[in-house]
Amino acid sequence: MQKNLISIKALLTLFMICWAFVAAAQNPPAYESISTDRGLSQGMVFDILQDTEGFIWVATKNGLNRYDGYSFKIFTNDPYNAHSLSSNTILKLFEDSKGRIWAGTENAGVNIYDKQSGKFYRIANSNLNPASLSGNGIRSIMEMPDGRILVATDVAGLNIVEAGKDFFAKGAAPVITRLSLPNDEYVYGMGKDTNGIVWIGDMNGAVYRFNPLKNNFIKLENGILLNDGYLNEDSSKLINSNLYLSNGKDIFPLFNSKKTPAGNIIFKPLTKPWEYHHREEYFYDVYKHEPGKPVNWNDPLPKTTIRINYPFIIDQSGILWSGSVGWGLRKYISVNSKFKIQASGKTIRLIIPAAGKGIYTVSYDYKWMNLKEDGTITDAFKKDPSLSQVDNFIIASTGDYWFKSDEKGYFKYSPATNTLQAWPQINANLLFGKKQPFLEDRKANLWFPGQDGAITLLNTATERLDSFTINKDASKIICTALLEDKQGTFWIGTEKGIVIYDPGLNINPAGAAVLLNNVTLVGSVRNQLNRHAFRYNQN
Repeated sequence: MQKNLISIKALLTLFMICWAFVAAAQNPPAYESISTDRGLSQGMVFDILQDTEGFIWVATKNGLNRYDGYSFKIFTNDPYNAHSLSSNTILKLFEDSKGRIWAGTENAGVNIYDKQSGKFYRIANSNLNPASLSGNGIRSIMEMPDGRILVATDVAGLNIVEAGKDFFAKGAAPVITRLSLPNDEYVYGMGKDTNGIVWIGDMNGAVYRFNPLKNNFIKLENGILLNDGYLNEDSSKLINSNLYLSNGKDIFPLFNSKKTPAGNIIFKPLTKPWEYHHREEYFYDVYKHEPGKPVNWNDPLPKTTIRINYPFIIDQSGILWSGSVGWGLRKYISVNSKFKIQASGKTIRLIIPAAGKGIYTVSYDYKWMNLKEDGTITDAFKKDPSLSQVDNFIIASTGDYWFKSDEKGYFKYSPATNTLQAWPQINANLLFGKKQPFLEDRKANLWFPGQDGAITLLNTATERLDSFTINKDASKIICTALLEDKQGTFWIGTEKGIVIYDPGLNINPAGAAVLLNNVTLVGSVRNQLNRHAFRYNQN
């Protein structure tokens, strides 16, 4: 009997383990963890930044990390290299208008990274130098409208730092002006509104307007700084150092929401600000925040016991990245505000803008769909049996549709008269099923590529036809791309290279074009010094 009980318990235990694995597989976490096992230097994340080149920078307790989406490049202190980081514990990150990365440390000042040389340049406090930084623990960094940088330190100090053009090139010392908030209060956070006005909040909750001409501070009565935040689908909340200014009624962002997208909630502190952020929600009232809509201050979100994580950013692709306390980065796969999947499960080989708000798409089996802005999809040409096996079409500037049917040739459809007209005279060298591109140039000529390099031109105003070929040696050529640049030069992509045709030179493409393995020049490009000219691209 005892053996049977043990067997039953063992089976139940095995069942529960299996069930847990199945449940985990069916309910994967809403985020992807990226930590030390993926190359991150350390799991305690203090700040995250995406620079103008798209790299994600991660400040940790043990090193600065630059992530390219595949791997990390780690920057640390090297005691034998004066151009390495001054400390491994990085608290604050900032990119200025010149593309320089500022890395504020816990106890060794601020470092400025030169992307060209890969060197860090240090700015720190020295007790013997009153013109040095006021402290070595960095709380906040921001840029003023005139390009000077405000750096707040962990002592009662605010610094205006001017690192001029010779700072990297010649190692010129920065010009530092020390300031103090009223009553020598510590800085909680800083920001700049859309009018370029700088606002600074202290650790007692007071908010000041900074006057850079007089270097003084004007208190804003009833002013409150609110933190940007994000509410996830699992009810967990994220907070960062991006601030809003409230004057008691309206709120104003103190960060560039075009460069750094805002979250969907706002944190209003119920007590004095904490050095970084409180992790317990009972220190805040939290409100929904939707762009273009006022905040309903009478309707705070229900409080939860889930601890708040920081920091977070929404990157240029709309993906949410969050730090954590010891667990590294979290990449929230479900959050992607800029991209929305449409026509799921369809294989799309071509997209053509529709006349209104919508697009036409086609798969390789000739199934054309009209995809509207609201997500509805219809069969584009089902009603007209003449339009079978439509390989491609173009909507001309006149509003007419020009179709190529692999089965029946070319057609013109006029929406004004609701008529469909066959055009057998277009491109006798019809090429079946090769999906070649169409183009309307600036002179209202439609380009229809055909077989072996033949191209038919149709003027939409006169409906007169002309034709030429880019083929000189009777080889089989298929047009893969068509582009007219700003200078009126045509770039014709083929399976064997690129043909560049300049009609301003009055050279017949058939007589002048000699297709090379890389680039064919028809005549010569007008501006040889232009970086898009033939000489620049020639191997």
